[in-house]
Amino acid sequence: MLMTSKPIHFFIGLLWAVWSGSSVALNAVDEYLDISARYSHGDFDTSLNSRLYQLQFSYGKFFHGFDASVSSSLLMLSDELGEDTGLGDLYLHAGKVLGDRRNTNHELYGSIELKLPAADEATALGTGEADLGLFLNYTRRIRTNSLMVMAGYMINGDSPDTRYHDIFSYGMGASGSFERWYPYVRIEGQQQRLDSGSNPLSLNTGLFYSLAATRFIKLDTAWGLNDASADMGITLGYVLWF
Repeated sequence: MLMTSKPIHFFIGLLWAVWSGSSVALNAVDEYLDISARYSHGDFDTSLNSRLYQLQFSYGKFFHGFDASVSSSLLMLSDELGEDTGLGDLYLHAGKVLGDRRNTNHELYGSIELKLPAADEATALGTGEADLGLFLNYTRRIRTNSLMVMAGYMINGDSPDTRYHDIFSYGMGASGSFERWYPYVRIEGQQQRLDSGSNPLSLNTGLFYSLAATRFIKLDTAWGLNDASADMGITLGYVLWF
């Protein structure tokens, strides 16, 4: 099965930086709608070359140092054996800034993510089981720039036919703010969920661009650094704050 989940905890941290560092916060809006289209391809350490098309919808809200979001996707996966189309799994996310929020140069952010099985387990779009993830992000802000270090642990539910390993994930990244532009770069890896294959590792670059006070577009490119990751992925999205 392809890994269709994106590192939601990292993007939430970027959204928090965009929200607090731009005119969005000055306009006293704290809810957002994120609509993103993504394409990726690769063999994912298998003998088949796959192509994944994903249309993702996310709604989230920030309040008093907390945030919560819900997201799901429409998916189409194709390879040499055929094509699967359907609804992706449902992801629930909740996070909180830990410690003294007045210290804006250093920030520790903890979050929890629950995957609820909504995809058809008879296809390659999902496992049919729930997963639970715990994540911790540390951010060091230097003027309008940020350095981030991330770590997480995902407890994966086993399907009747397949046993999945619980996995440790890690990463580091940097982001900046230049008037309307919010570029970032990150490298992220995780353990392999199955007995065979190498551990996925990828490099992502991207940006948020402010169209107006409460409207942003985002662009993300992903490059696999080994055979277990997608060879290439690209995401284009629109974020509306209200």
